[in-house]
Amino acid sequence: MVKVMLVDDEPLILEGLKNIINWESFGFKVVSIASHGKEAIEKYKANPADLVITDVKMPNMGGLELIKALKAENNEVKSIVLSGFQEFDYVKKGLELGIENYLLKPVDQEELLLSLKGVKEKINNTLIQQKSSLVMRDQGLWRWINGQMSFDDLRQRLSFYTGMDITFPINIGLLKIECQQSSEILINRLQKEMEKREKTIAVVSPLGHMFFLWCGIDEDKLKEEIADLKKRLKKDTEKGEYILVYSKKVKEPEKIHDAFKEIEMASELKMLLPKQEHKNIDYIYFKESKNVKEEHTYLSNHLSQEIIEKITEGEYDLVEKELGKTFDYYNSQNLKVIVKSILLELLFFIKNNFFLQLEHEQYVKKVHAILNLQSVEEAKITLTHCIELLETSKIEDKSKHSPIIETILKHIHQNYAEDMSLKTLGALYHISPIYLGQLFQKEVNYSFTKYLNSVRIKKAKEYLLNSYEKAGSIGNKVGYADPAYFYKQFKKQEKMTPSQWRKKYTKTG
Repeated sequence: MVKVMLVDDEPLILEGLKNIINWESFGFKVVSIASHGKEAIEKYKANPADLVITDVKMPNMGGLELIKALKAENNEVKSIVLSGFQEFDYVKKGLELGIENYLLKPVDQEELLLSLKGVKEKINNTLIQQKSSLVMRDQGLWRWINGQMSFDDLRQRLSFYTGMDITFPINIGLLKIECQQSSEILINRLQKEMEKREKTIAVVSPLGHMFFLWCGIDEDKLKEEIADLKKRLKKDTEKGEYILVYSKKVKEPEKIHDAFKEIEMASELKMLLPKQEHKNIDYIYFKESKNVKEEHTYLSNHLSQEIIEKITEGEYDLVEKELGKTFDYYNSQNLKVIVKSILLELLFFIKNNFFLQLEHEQYVKKVHAILNLQSVEEAKITLTHCIELLETSKIEDKSKHSPIIETILKHIHQNYAEDMSLKTLGALYHISPIYLGQLFQKEVNYSFTKYLNSVRIKKAKEYLLNSYEKAGSIGNKVGYADPAYFYKQFKKQEKMTPSQWRKKYTKTG
């Protein structure tokens, strides 16, 4: 709907304008009326209109003066001027102010409708252009902060589509709103409000979150902006959860990607490390219920003492069993956020102590998967994956394999799709199959068959994520001639079928 304000000092004229057409049937809505220019300005500030239809001569402030004042407030506002007589000077001044039409009283219905049609077309065209420019701007900014576009290319794009420029230093912020059905509406409304602020760029990411660029503002002004934002979020999120993270000043364009990666990581670890200090992070805020906060503190201590001892000692079966019991307990208490928190803490510990080579992108995917868990059953499957990470790290970190086992491991990873067994490998490398099996179990801590299956299933998962091939075809590609056997091995390891796994992880990754 195009919002309309009617302004005239004659009550009968105002009443006639309100009823001359069915405004809403033509896509317009009268949002306010005023009897003179000064009153109109006050009402416009309270409820801005897209179109102002005003008398030219009124007490206190006339129509042309009103239009000039409103244009100073918002240059996009459209206007139609009414007058009881035709005067060239008024027409000329009106045209200089960019009015859409100059109508004589009494207003002719058809003439008014023709003018309204022209106004609506102009507004729609402007909105399309603005939306297109905004989309191109936001896409460029998103690619830039993710390291996919150079700063020079970004500046060219911004200059072409919006005429804006980026000034340094920059503070970059990230806002996520969770557990709230209206979060998308809130994010979009917030973006419009933040864009009105000086030196602030607000962008909605493809993931539905919002990131901010505060360009060239001092520390006091930034604190003021954050305080206002927190106040607004506290009011609007009700019982929902949100996290707001922002970086220290970024002084060079080349460092923006690293700063964004760090605040993104901090936001992913909100339940895990609510007060964690990151090198480049100024502030992390997470709204949560009092009970959840207390329970999380208790479980963090429990995990860091008893469970981590078992992990360090390699008692992975006990870790899985104990945490499984804990998950069941919190399912009954309806505190699934704690279950996610435990998994995040476990993943964080594994990455930093056992699996240092885990790439940032892989890690963020795993964190996303945990945050999107819908049930305790899914959490238990994820727990199994975490334990498998521990077991894999134990295998890959073990560097003192005998030469023959090193050769066998290399052969498996290079030729996993081929038919192989201890017997064929023994014949190939001139070693007893029985002795090879015993040595493999001893040094790798896996049976040969289990290890080969784990490698094949890992490769199958890569194909499931990165191709549209059918599961049976993928099974054949990684070394399973019998589709039924592939399905059986996959489900045994992943606790779900290949199709279920693909659906789950292409959605959350």
